[in-house]
Amino acid sequence: MSSCGELFQTIKIGNIELENRIIHGPATTNFGGLNGEIIPLTLEYYRTRAQGGPGLVITEAAFVSQESKAWPRQIGVDRDELIPGLKQLSDAIHEAGPKVFLQLCHAGRKASSQISGKPPVCASPVALTGGEVPREMTEEDIWRTIDDFGAAAKRAKEAGFDGVDIHSGHGNLPISFYSPLINSRKDGWNGGLPQRARFLLEVVRKIKEAAATDFPISVKISAEEFVDDGFHLDEAKELVKMLVDAGADAICAYGGPAGNVSHRDVDRSYEFAGTLPLGVKDGPLVFLAEAIKRITDVPVMTVGRVNDPAFAAAVIREGRADLVQVSRGFIADAQWANKVKADNLDLIRPCIACGNGCFSNIKLGVGITCTVNPGVGQEYLGFEKAPKAKKVLIIGGGAAGLEAAITAARRGHAVTVAEATDKVGGQLHLAASAPGRERIGYFAVYLEKEARRLGVEIKTGTKINMNAVKSMGVDDIIVATGALPISIPPFEVDEGVKIYNSWDILAGEEPDIKTLVVIGGGIVGCEAADYLAEKGYRVAVVEMLKDLLIDDFYNLMPDEKIVMKAKLDHYGVVSYVSSKVQKVTNNSVKILKDAVPMEIPADAIVMAIGSRPVLPEGAEAANNSFKVSYAGDCVKVRRIHDAIEEGYRAGMSI
Repeated sequence: MSSCGELFQTIKIGNIELENRIIHGPATTNFGGLNGEIIPLTLEYYRTRAQGGPGLVITEAAFVSQESKAWPRQIGVDRDELIPGLKQLSDAIHEAGPKVFLQLCHAGRKASSQISGKPPVCASPVALTGGEVPREMTEEDIWRTIDDFGAAAKRAKEAGFDGVDIHSGHGNLPISFYSPLINSRKDGWNGGLPQRARFLLEVVRKIKEAAATDFPISVKISAEEFVDDGFHLDEAKELVKMLVDAGADAICAYGGPAGNVSHRDVDRSYEFAGTLPLGVKDGPLVFLAEAIKRITDVPVMTVGRVNDPAFAAAVIREGRADLVQVSRGFIADAQWANKVKADNLDLIRPCIACGNGCFSNIKLGVGITCTVNPGVGQEYLGFEKAPKAKKVLIIGGGAAGLEAAITAARRGHAVTVAEATDKVGGQLHLAASAPGRERIGYFAVYLEKEARRLGVEIKTGTKINMNAVKSMGVDDIIVATGALPISIPPFEVDEGVKIYNSWDILAGEEPDIKTLVVIGGGIVGCEAADYLAEKGYRVAVVEMLKDLLIDDFYNLMPDEKIVMKAKLDHYGVVSYVSSKVQKVTNNSVKILKDAVPMEIPADAIVMAIGSRPVLPEGAEAANNSFKVSYAGDCVKVRRIHDAIEEGYRAGMSI
């Protein structure tokens, strides 16, 4: 029996019974057709995850009208010609076992005229940050939209769905009515909660009228907006009572949209980092579901970083929620629920909450990928064994090397990984040492265990000279030797100054000096500063660029950056940006900040100015004598996502 047995109890939503309490939560993929249709990419993505064992699949948001479309390849349910494709989707999921709800969504002010071809509409003309100013809806607009939801639900029923989920949070149209932060109308759709809730209540009633009273409806609400003038939990409890009276059969309690709060309390970082990135604790929003569960008898779902099976089971066992929505967890590992049921928890590809590929690609308007699961979006291509089994040598056992080994072994090859150090996992272990980033370490453990499970021979403490590879009798070679930190300071340092390396710090070295300056404000420098500051060291960071953590990814997804900077502030780390180190003495670091000389007290420095690719001895000559593939930081220093993707491609190419 699974150690997480609570997750595998049956439960009813309305008149349908679920085999377990695990819900494949809705997560935008951008895998639909350009006109909202279901295509093979959509179908196989969901089929694969339905086969993974959830009791219920709630699809990503489907637009209920053209004006409500928010993403270029969002699936739709706004017209009858989409029903056959939606029927294919519901059939594929049913064949795999779970029940399935179609999520209905009107994006409101989140919609875009560039995507939908129509101006966005909202309860009031209040724009999202950086978005278009929406048109305030007329009375006619409101009733037409309510009818759109009813017609969409009727189509979902005709397409074989077991129910629908109304997405009324995350800045979508319904919350713009019930949130006093957004709704400034002067008519009967604003006022006290009954007036502000009226739109959502009418949507629920219309769906029951259009699709049948026994057609289940779940409603996802933002139970707390985390800002003074917003919608709060006390009103959410009243809203839930009204929704149940109107016909709602289940409630999902979420929070946000986050980001508008002025505080930077690291213990409440979920209030200002809505994507719940690394640095935010698991399950930070369960308290909302727990509060809602106390006042209603319908099933209550929780969502938001509930990807750890033991934590999810505890939520059910302790009566804090009735069901758990696992969204990013199923992106990372389509077999999440089956592995939990079989008690193979250490064989789950763990979501590391990085947002790199899921959230970031949605911002870019393209299909999602996943840092830890490079097969996301390629399910429709299938996975075949290689036509001929080969002997494969992989030089380097970091993220890229292990992913290449796993992929090649799955393809049927005999794989050996040669790692020069005493353990595999490479920089993943260093990244996991930083506070709040433990999930990266879970991924390192998974990669090694999965490689060994597939029969990969792992040789640690084995340095390979590629001049000798020919005599080893291998057919293919993949080089994934990673990178090493830059250790030579590009500035003057007085004799006797103690110089530490950020990698050594994250590996556990504890300086015997208490006042330190970290040179370099990228991710590794900030991780090292956070690590030291939380241990009680006095730390400053010097960065040449105009801000810490300047990176293309953070431009798309700033939440992780916001959380990290909040932690540095919390622990008293002082940062000097737009600053160049001139000289390090025995008691200070002399810098030019915006061309103005300054002196920072310091007893030692920590180098975090980047890393450089490393290739094995003889690599250059080997290129001329046999085929070699390269993957990861040995090609160019980048992020985990790149290492895993390149390792996967290298393994697939053999």
